Amino acid sequence: RDHGKQAIDGYFGGTTDLNGDGKIVVLITPRVEEGTAAFVWSGDFFPRTPQPGWGACPGSNQMELVRFSESTINGLASGDYQALATLVHEVKHVSSLYKSIIRGGGLQPLWVEEGMAELAGEMSSRLAWEAAGGPAVGALARSFDAITKENYGVILRMVRSAWYLASQPNAIMVTPLGARSGHSVYGSGWHFHRWLGDAYGGASMRLADSSFFRTLNDSLTASGIGGIQATTGGKGWTTLLEEYAAAVLLNGTGAPQPGTAFATYDFPGIIGALNTRYNYNGEPSGSYPWPVNVSGSQGSGLFSTSSYTGTIGPSGLQLFDLTSDGTGLGLEVKVQATSQPIRIVVVRIQ
Repeated sequence: RDHGKQAIDGYFGGTTDLNGDGKIVVLITPRVEEGTAAFVWSGDFFPRTPQPGWGACPGSNQMELVRFSESTINGLASGDYQALATLVHEVKHVSSLYKSIIRGGGLQPLWVEEGMAELAGEMSSRLAWEAAGGPAVGALARSFDAITKENYGVILRMVRSAWYLASQPNAIMVTPLGARSGHSVYGSGWHFHRWLGDAYGGASMRLADSSFFRTLNDSLTASGIGGIQATTGGKGWTTLLEEYAAAVLLNGTGAPQPGTAFATYDFPGIIGALNTRYNYNGEPSGSYPWPVNVSGSQGSGLFSTSSYTGTIGPSGLQLFDLTSDGTGLGLEVKVQATSQPIRIVVVRIQ
């Protein structure tokens, strides 16, 4: 009511009202798969019997319905505030799954669907945090004093981002084989969509990125990468990934930022505060964006003769941080890839 509805209406164009009751029903039940906080079923948007232009789904409830884990709801009483932003996350699915059905051609890829749902939860939390005296929506969030019910939705997305980026291999589109525990498209999808809103939606101005995501969620916009390219001016996917990689590498460094930088979070600062104050199981060690050549360290590795091998998932990142000792003629980098093409993005030359 106070923050979630504003996020859903502003960022995703609101929801349907199939049965005309003016409600989104939340069924709180113990019969939700273990490890699942809540879910929305696309079958509920179909009629039970065939209608012009619609196939039938006999099991449909023909209503806007969220099935919510009883244990997740009960967690509110013990200081686990996951349910708050999760409810907004699920209502975004109520909005977007119906739009995907109308769009035709299949649902959004999971990383897009969940990434934007995570953004819905994040924005409701930013609005609540602002109202409680936290950083203004659109301002650069650098740190936090304590985990509260208002900022919990933001902090959870920081944790998921850390689990994604600190994993080797990692990927935006999937959780690749061999990824560390915790890597998921919830983390990678949110991190990438947060960047889109900052870089192309003008998110540094309060709620300015809402129109960008309304367009991306609209039934008239293509699903998947095609929709992202359409809303970013037709840029190629490789170009977008290069810009994203540079934004990740430069965030929080104090170096001049590109025009397509993150604008609403200082990730090293806010994730560093999380690690320092709460030591969430000690994982992952090190700091954003977790270069693989200095695993577990806050520093940078010297230029040296070294060889690094490993795999990279679809649209994944493998980051290195190196510092010259001031001697020699430079640095020679050789890259060998056995399958997909690899792009090298170099930043922070000094």
